[in-house]
Amino acid sequence: MASSGMLISIAAIAFVIAFTGLMILLSMRDAQTKTKWAAGAMPDSLDWEVLLSAEIQVCLPDKKIEAIKRYRQQTGVGLKEAKDAIDYFSEHRGDVPAKLRRYDLVDEQAEGIRDLLREGKRAEAQKIYQAFTGIDQFTASEALDALEEEVRTEVERYDEQITGNRLSEQKG
Repeated sequence: MASSGMLISIAAIAFVIAFTGLMILLSMRDAQTKTKWAAGAMPDSLDWEVLLSAEIQVCLPDKKIEAIKRYRQQTGVGLKEAKDAIDYFSEHRGDVPAKLRRYDLVDEQAEGIRDLLREGKRAEAQKIYQAFTGIDQFTASEALDALEEEVRTEVERYDEQITGNRLSEQKG
């Protein structure tokens, strides 16, 4: 028959083994997450516009828990998804999609670039855009594509308004 001291020793050893196994599993999970993000895989429920909002930005990097709470409130995702999004964003701030980077411009700067695009001076607009935002040529080109589309839409709306006004004047 085993003594009580021996049973306690066996229980302590079993506890240490179980605890060590749990720590190994947790560290492997963290390593997998960091490896996945390092490879460029983003969390499924990443909402860049919310991440870039002032409400989230004011919390980072010091108040991650508050940022997670606010992200959940704004997006409706679960706790794990919100934590993954905030963690990913904290580690990959430079991965902001080009279509959202254009908001880094001050209104006057954006309007000046739109004017250049309206005048057909894309190369000049791109150089200035790069200087204002500090981004590379490829990213600036993608962002200008989005701005050009906005300009085209503005011009088309304006043309439709002018054409509609002329038609109503001719009928009247």
